[in-house]
Amino acid sequence: MGERRTPETGTGPKKAVRNQVRGEAGNVVQADRIAGDVHIHRDVYLFVTGGFGVLRDGNPVRARPLSMAGCTSSDARAEIVATVGGAIEQVWPDSAPRRPEPEAAGEAARPGSAPPPVETEPRTLVLDGIDEASEPERVLREVLAPVAGHGIRLVLAFRSGSSAALRVARELWPEQDGDPEVFLARLDLLARAVDELAQRENALHRHHAHVAGRIAGAPAVPDRAIELRLVVTGLRRDDPGMAPEERAQRLARAEADVEATSRLLRERRGELDSLVERRDDLRGLLEAYRAQAIDHGFVEDVVLDEPYRRSHDALWRRGPCDLDAATELVRGYGAAVRARIGPA
Repeated sequence: MGERRTPETGTGPKKAVRNQVRGEAGNVVQADRIAGDVHIHRDVYLFVTGGFGVLRDGNPVRARPLSMAGCTSSDARAEIVATVGGAIEQVWPDSAPRRPEPEAAGEAARPGSAPPPVETEPRTLVLDGIDEASEPERVLREVLAPVAGHGIRLVLAFRSGSSAALRVARELWPEQDGDPEVFLARLDLLARAVDELAQRENALHRHHAHVAGRIAGAPAVPDRAIELRLVVTGLRRDDPGMAPEERAQRLARAEADVEATSRLLRERRGELDSLVERRDDLRGLLEAYRAQAIDHGFVEDVVLDEPYRRSHDALWRRGPCDLDAATELVRGYGAAVRARIGPA
């Protein structure tokens, strides 16, 4: 974590933000929360959250991000002032206090000079739903653009990757692939994403073992986290033989691989759960047929007992259940029950 500015160290707030934000912004990224679009500038991170909704902040900087949904530019400014403190107002030209006369200030005023860095907390400000603001472009241009780089790093979340607001944000803060700090920030985010991927892979392998021991045809689970960790380790090495362009390409490929593997893990989890659900549905259907037979007085019936026993064994047997075969057995038992009961 970066140092806070103190009289003893004299560390400037902008440097502190740059050192500190990697951990803070990285903690924003949670499993299944980011749709896969991460755009990094020195002063601003842009995330697309897609249908997952609110961007969560795992760092004590804020319990929750500020939601910009429905906000005007005035609303956004008020929210930021309430969160950061009144000193932030000096970054907005129309609300900055009047500067002292040059004589009083002891130095010549410099027309057009930027406001001084604002020393405030939190140093990373997370704002969600930028494209759902009532005035998203004004919020970006008039409120957030002056804030960026003045002692505060912005983490901005957009719900749609195709929104006009996101295009404006990318124009305001172009991605800086060649910047070493940006590269390291992306690499830190990638490392966190790979760690999360490894946890999800391990959990899914346990779930797969549970399902595959009971149901045949369970799909395999991908193993990509180990290889991706090696990629991260390799990119952290300062290899003089690797050109910057090659490092950037490897980083981009690894980011895309993490995103693709994350999607595949979700698909595999859904497929495994569908197998369990299908087996449970067949069990319920078998018992429903059994209850129907009992209701009509066929408690022990030589015609029905054998197909019921075979269906029951197929669904509750030790070892993997063949769902296709079990489906046919349950259907056969249901047909036998209907035939035994006869017309209504």
